[in-house]
Amino acid sequence: MSVTETAKARLVRGDGSIQVDPGMVDLDAALSQPPPFWLDLPDLSQDQADWLGRALGIHPLVIEDAQQFGELPKVEVFNDYIAVVLYGPGRDASLAQSAPPGTAASSPVDLSSVDALGELHCIVSTRYIVTVHRGRSAAVEQAAAEQALAEGPAAVFYRIADALTDGFFPVFGRLDDRLDALQGQVLRAPSSGQLNELGTYRLMLTPLHKVLPPQTDLFASLSEGKVRVPGAGDDQLPYLRDIYDHLRKLSGLADSYRDLIGATVNSYVSVVSNQQNAVTKQLTVIATVFLPLSFLTGFFGQNFSALTSSIGGWPAFLGLGIGTEVVAVALLYLLFWRRGWLRP
Repeated sequence: MSVTETAKARLVRGDGSIQVDPGMVDLDAALSQPPPFWLDLPDLSQDQADWLGRALGIHPLVIEDAQQFGELPKVEVFNDYIAVVLYGPGRDASLAQSAPPGTAASSPVDLSSVDALGELHCIVSTRYIVTVHRGRSAAVEQAAAEQALAEGPAAVFYRIADALTDGFFPVFGRLDDRLDALQGQVLRAPSSGQLNELGTYRLMLTPLHKVLPPQTDLFASLSEGKVRVPGAGDDQLPYLRDIYDHLRKLSGLADSYRDLIGATVNSYVSVVSNQQNAVTKQLTVIATVFLPLSFLTGFFGQNFSALTSSIGGWPAFLGLGIGTEVVAVALLYLLFWRRGWLRP
């Protein structure tokens, strides 16, 4: 059974009671009870979408975005509510190949698309907050466990946004450790698997570059009070500034990791090139040594009577046949040594 199938819609009332999989009658009843309430939807069905438009007056475009997903972080301001799209790490956002140096790495997690991240839609009013996401959301679970609704919908929004943002740090920490290990492995024994892994990490950072800058700008507006979270006073601005600072740090880390990956790839290319140059030099030395030897054996191997009838006996063999080859190799060794070709 998938995560999406096991996740249930929840209606959290102001008195702290929680109702799982509420029907339309239950949702209508929540409107007549003292506010606030929190409606958490792991997926938005058509009936629920119709209720949001009919009972809460949510704009059709906001509902459409919450049904389709794939939006970049943004905030839209309406008369009595705001609609916010946020991102955090998806449920599979981990580095499966965090293997120690020298050991084989397993397949990396695929974060090469925005869909692999955790997209969450928040509709925040002074009377309610509606959260829509795909499957389970650790940030929503954390806010529910902390009973954030007791402080109001704005507090729920802050707790969720804070948990989504902080969820990136463990992934970035593991990525940092893995890149440090890869740098050492590349310098000691480069392999094509390391290059593939570095390419995967670069792809992983690509969607983060799509969502982190607009999400940072979003919280810059919220933390400066340019856009107000309904029900939030000036006392909440420092908390929003804290999220903004964390997002700025994450954006800087993403940029630095991208540069680090590029530098590690360059190191890989440099080390492999140096190894190839060393092998080429060794082969060149061997070929150069055999060049005069091939000439001498070819010369004395000519089947002319001037050679075959005039040169004979052990002295001629040792002097001309062996001696010239030894002298040629010795001269080449001296030449190579003077030019530094034999040094590591």
